[in-house]
Amino acid sequence: MAAAETDVTADMLPVARQRQAYEVDMLVDRQAQTYLVGDAIHSEVKGPLCSFLFRLKVFPNGTREAMANSLSAFVELLPPPHLAETTWTCQDVSFCITVEYTVGGVKRVGQKTERFSFKTDARDRGWHDLVKSSDLGPSWQSMKLCVRGKVHLPQFNTAVHLEPLDFASEPVIITLRVADGSALFADSRILTTRSEYFARMFAGTSWQEGATKEVDLSSDPHADRSSVAAVLHYLMTGQVADCQDAKQMLSLRRLGDKFCLQRLVCMVEQKLQALLSPESVLTILEHVVGSGGSLEAKCMGVLAADSFAVLEQEKSWLDRVIRSNPEAAKAVMQILLRAAREPRPVLSEPASLG
Repeated sequence: MAAAETDVTADMLPVARQRQAYEVDMLVDRQAQTYLVGDAIHSEVKGPLCSFLFRLKVFPNGTREAMANSLSAFVELLPPPHLAETTWTCQDVSFCITVEYTVGGVKRVGQKTERFSFKTDARDRGWHDLVKSSDLGPSWQSMKLCVRGKVHLPQFNTAVHLEPLDFASEPVIITLRVADGSALFADSRILTTRSEYFARMFAGTSWQEGATKEVDLSSDPHADRSSVAAVLHYLMTGQVADCQDAKQMLSLRRLGDKFCLQRLVCMVEQKLQALLSPESVLTILEHVVGSGGSLEAKCMGVLAADSFAVLEQEKSWLDRVIRSNPEAAKAVMQILLRAAREPRPVLSEPASLG
């Protein structure tokens, strides 16, 4: 983790000019839970659609670099899906972390602020000794603390804006051959006006599809009839239909990524977060592991519950992933090794001291 006095300089990626503040809070109950030095808990993930998100990473008994019995807290930035596998920088992010606690019947508040440029290899920033042991008093072992994070994040334009169609141009019907060999048909004006990917594809005859007016997706297992139809629905309406099937939503996410539809990927990931459960987490994690994004972070929060009980119950899953997707299996093992170095990571419920 980056200590607060470290400086970072790097080439900056362009980000939106507008910033908006987002907050999250969490309760650290040192009476209900015993924490060792280096044990970490995480808050909920907060932030705007299709932009950087954040969560708090709190060490109730301090990091290994902190003074004994201190409270350490950091802001961790999570990139949007279209930047998750790139080298990214989010420039000049203002944030503050506030801690509220009571000593001897007196309410105390500690707060620190910082401005920092987060990047791929410097995702978190904060303080090893946010609240020192000398400030907590003799009752620190049974103390409740409310930790609150406030971060100003860049806003990307997520409003539904559909480019108008040119109805004066003659329509051309495009055939999309899906995974089962059947065909769907779409108006080329919709595809080329609302997707740069398809605009390049049909701009001339340099692409085979431009000459044949047919897109062959039959070799793509994610291009099932329902998922391709959902892409066409998105291009026509700017909306993603509600779906409770995580596997279909994952196929739609893959197609959105394939067709460079970044907003579609963001919208699908938001819906997948709502579908996360102990039953679906491994299926979803297999598709996003290693991305470093917010969906992976939420998957890890579900997976880490009850000391990774889900993995104990689904031992065959890791065996299958090792055979079918070695890169995903490698990423999962790396995450588990990091978890072993930071015992008992858990997702803390948002709360206040009351």
